[in-house]
Amino acid sequence: MRAHLRLLVALSCSTALVVLAHTTPVAAQTASPNSVTAETLFNEGRQLMQKRDYAAACPKLAESQRLEPAPGTLINLAECLERNGQTASAWVAFRSAAQLRRARGDTSAAQSLEVHATELESQLFRHTTVVPDASKIEGLVIRRDGMPVTPAEWGVSIPLDPGAHTLAASAPGHKEWTTTIVARAGRGVVQTTVPVLEVLPSATKPAAPPADPGTARPDHGSTMRTVGFVVAGVGLAGLATGVVFGLNAKSRWNEARDRCSNFENDECTDPEAVSIGKTASTSATASTLAFIGGGTALAVGTILVLVAPRAARAARITPSIGPHQASLLIGGTF
Repeated sequence: MRAHLRLLVALSCSTALVVLAHTTPVAAQTASPNSVTAETLFNEGRQLMQKRDYAAACPKLAESQRLEPAPGTLINLAECLERNGQTASAWVAFRSAAQLRRARGDTSAAQSLEVHATELESQLFRHTTVVPDASKIEGLVIRRDGMPVTPAEWGVSIPLDPGAHTLAASAPGHKEWTTTIVARAGRGVVQTTVPVLEVLPSATKPAAPPADPGTARPDHGSTMRTVGFVVAGVGLAGLATGVVFGLNAKSRWNEARDRCSNFENDECTDPEAVSIGKTASTSATASTLAFIGGGTALAVGTILVLVAPRAARAARITPSIGPHQASLLIGGTF
């Protein structure tokens, strides 16, 4: 059996089509391509009604009306629905047929159909879908017998055909809720409250596999230690460069002093000694800068190596002082 709302939409559409057809000039009218099928279904529907097989007759008449809307087909469909116990659908069909008759100027037939529709209305079973504010979550969709129940229908008593009807509510991320409405024959009113939908449990993240004792854990501080060693190496190179420039400055200084006894008092007049002295001064400056840069780089590199995250491992720094050089020895397991 067709749902009440589906039939209401179909009948409303067919009403509009018939009214438009009535107002179209006769010369412009053409036969519908579905006329043969509609006529065949109508005849079969009438034959089934004569056999009182209304359950099989009503769908054929409804399809005939959809293919080629006609007041006579609609009235037969209304009678079939009523005799099949579908009082709500029959009520809609009789009201639509009355509107068609009145639109065609057949006032007497329209009044007769309206009176019968009023009699049926007093026998309708009505249902109200109640949606509390707490249940109005984002994306909520309510369906009755598969047809949407729009927010405009919430809280409104809607006639239902006798029998069982399914009411369902769903929303993204929530568990669907369903219930059955049993509409009895005869007048009655019942309401169903849509509850707050249950939130679906979030997807459980898979547990990490246990660590294999035989597998070495990755050392996340290896990059930092590598950088530290590089920087420290640059620092050591800088210190070594400072030593070279320092020794060169001392050698040049001694050479200039040997060539000119007054060199240290800035009273030397020997051009060669003065040139050698300037070279010594330049080397001394370079040595100083190299010691400063190398010492800073060595300190930074050492700190990076020491603070890098790792398993408990010891590092040792051993100073080494010789007759001609000074250095820091970094040792341990890394």
